[in-house]
Amino acid sequence: MTSLPDSSSPPNVIQAPERVYNFMFHGTGSVLFSIFILNLLKTITTLGVYYFWGKIKTRQFVWGRMEAAGDRFGYHGTGLELLLGWLKAALLFGTIIATQVVLEFTGHPAIEAMVIWLGFACLVPLAQIGSARYRLSRSSWRGIRFSFRGSVKPFFLLSIRGMILSAVTLGVFVPFYECEARRYLMDHSKLGNVSFGFDGSPKKLLRIYVTHSIAGILGLVCLATVAFMGRDMLSAQEEQTAKAFGIVFFIPFILLYGLITVSLTARRRRFYWDHTYFGTARFKTTVTTGNLLRLYVVNFLLFIVTLGLASPWITVRSRQYDCTHLTLTGALDLDSIRQDVQTATATAEELGGFLDVDAMPG
Repeated sequence: MTSLPDSSSPPNVIQAPERVYNFMFHGTGSVLFSIFILNLLKTITTLGVYYFWGKIKTRQFVWGRMEAAGDRFGYHGTGLELLLGWLKAALLFGTIIATQVVLEFTGHPAIEAMVIWLGFACLVPLAQIGSARYRLSRSSWRGIRFSFRGSVKPFFLLSIRGMILSAVTLGVFVPFYECEARRYLMDHSKLGNVSFGFDGSPKKLLRIYVTHSIAGILGLVCLATVAFMGRDMLSAQEEQTAKAFGIVFFIPFILLYGLITVSLTARRRRFYWDHTYFGTARFKTTVTTGNLLRLYVVNFLLFIVTLGLASPWITVRSRQYDCTHLTLTGALDLDSIRQDVQTATATAEELGGFLDVDAMPG
């Protein structure tokens, strides 16, 4: 892990006594539920048009209830921005779908697949960088706006190269691509005039992936071996018993896969946050497989038992968990942070919604 030498600190960050800045979330599920119901009713009565304003209301609630160092965050986007962005993104997305339909008549599925893959491969980095630019420009803390100052071309080339190498190396290059993307996005993100940064090593992330892959393969081999041994013990006449036996071993497989996925999620989250810094301060998360698993299990049960009506409480529980397990430690002079506003459009934000693309990897 690369340390942060004093000489690399931005000139606008004044050294101050080191302290720990905690994050808190003050929202309640009941308030968010009332917002959810109103958004749903207005969306239905406006034939879906109000969806974008409802999305803004939810974001304003979530961001406005988050606190760091005693000050609240804020979200300043508008429903009209999202609506116009969605229309532009839908036109772009629809063009690719229309191209696919036209290519189906050529009788060359290989060409069709290549064109569609290239189309979506190009949209993903554009959506990711555009979404980061829009969301940060509409977010604030202590009344000071966030911003993203990166350019489309270098990130686009970085992403295309990363996708190609990840495919050629059968996934081995994925952690290198993820770290490059994270580094570019964080290094060009700012709060006012103070920059964020990322110094994670892709080799460390690769070890995390390899360790979990090996654990998953070994677990799968063990379950398969036991299942086949048990099946051989059963006679052909015991077909129903054999099916029941298969179900019994299918459940442990799902549990094993889920546990490895949660463990990988926790390790990746620790890796990304623990190597992210802001000015002269560094983030730290205490997320573990155990506490993340408890969060997921309870949230899943709440969702199933209430048929989805507990979604607002699930959102609140998740944000409280995120804030409780995240701190920022370092010597920061908060009063030295100055406003440095940037404009951005919502087109790529909505394109990211179409493609289910996160603004920041990890």
